[in-house]
Amino acid sequence: TLLELYRAIAAGRKGVWTDIGLHTLADPRRDGSKANAKTVREGKDIVRLMEIDGSEYLYYPAFPIQVCFIRGSLADEDGNVSLQREAMIGEQLEVAEATHNSGGIVVVQVEDVVPRGSLDSRLVKIHHFLVDYVVVPRPKYHVQSFSTHGYRPELSGEGRKSIQSLPPHPLDNRKICARRAAMELKKGDVMNLGIGIPEIIGSIAAEEGFGPSLTLAADSGIIGGIPLSGLDMGAAVNAEAELKMADMFDICHGGGLDLCALGLAEIDAMGNVNVSKFNGRVTGPGGFIDLAQHTKKLILMGTFTAGGLREHCEDGKLVIDREGKYQKFKANIEQVTFSGDYAAAHGQHVLVVTERAVFCLTPQGLMLTEIAPGVDLERDVLGQMEFRPVIADDLHLMDSRIFQPDPMGIT
Repeated sequence: TLLELYRAIAAGRKGVWTDIGLHTLADPRRDGSKANAKTVREGKDIVRLMEIDGSEYLYYPAFPIQVCFIRGSLADEDGNVSLQREAMIGEQLEVAEATHNSGGIVVVQVEDVVPRGSLDSRLVKIHHFLVDYVVVPRPKYHVQSFSTHGYRPELSGEGRKSIQSLPPHPLDNRKICARRAAMELKKGDVMNLGIGIPEIIGSIAAEEGFGPSLTLAADSGIIGGIPLSGLDMGAAVNAEAELKMADMFDICHGGGLDLCALGLAEIDAMGNVNVSKFNGRVTGPGGFIDLAQHTKKLILMGTFTAGGLREHCEDGKLVIDREGKYQKFKANIEQVTFSGDYAAAHGQHVLVVTERAVFCLTPQGLMLTEIAPGVDLERDVLGQMEFRPVIADDLHLMDSRIFQPDPMGIT
């Protein structure tokens, strides 16, 4: 939505109308996008609820931008900027356009300045008429990602790397979740992977040899290849395409994803999810709301409890060595980042995957459909929840291959 707002500011439009975020923290009937108590008390309204042709929308008014700082790869002596060595293309152009057309100042950080006319025009993504200042920092302040302090050409498309050199993820409770989610994939699917446990699905896909039958994407705009995790999140090895992030979100908003896998922090009986605010501390939703609302099938993933949880697999079964201190299945959650009620009302297919239990979303709330071999239903599942879910009549065990060290052999 912010990306659309930058575009609206650049184009001189009054603002943005969108249905993304209805009934979540963005909705003025909840938090109205106000992140803290001071903004609630003293800040002006950020978003308004409107009705157009009988449907509800959120309206964000546009505003001018006085100055922006953005990043590029190389600039020539005129100030034309390429993004050719970036692991992803963010909102650089949209922000530069919005700031320039607001009469503001555009500052671009680049790795180096090259002679006039030496840049391939097809690689110039920000023309010098949009640029006021170019800054070349010391190399340690111009890293390719938060964990890559050199340059990896396989992340920018300037080189390729053998995927055999990528080690499989070890068999732990995170991999168990990713394996169960991977069993939902179908040939030809386009799937977006969120931060955290969902990132591991890329490693599972490589380990199982899915190859070109599956297209993995990231909301950063990266499509194909092997998506990376941790501090390299948003990048991929040997990507097939590198879109602008704004263009990728257009695809997501329009329902272009077959599946989306996102992390899970807190969830209540009706499938409302919180990943954005805990004990008053705002972590923010990132792209969670944009990705979750219109995807055809949503998979929410996380360990069943948190805080010191220790588990291992033995003979195709899950063994809980030490239970986590914090429960994730809560009677009440602090903030609504995803509305289960709204999803159920619109018939969205939502699956909740943990290492010891699987749930699906129904109009009556969460329904328990599978439990891991080796766990006790009452003690390890229901006893670790602040509410009692609907229990499926055909409750059954999760596939035992998920808990074995060898590849599962799924297709």
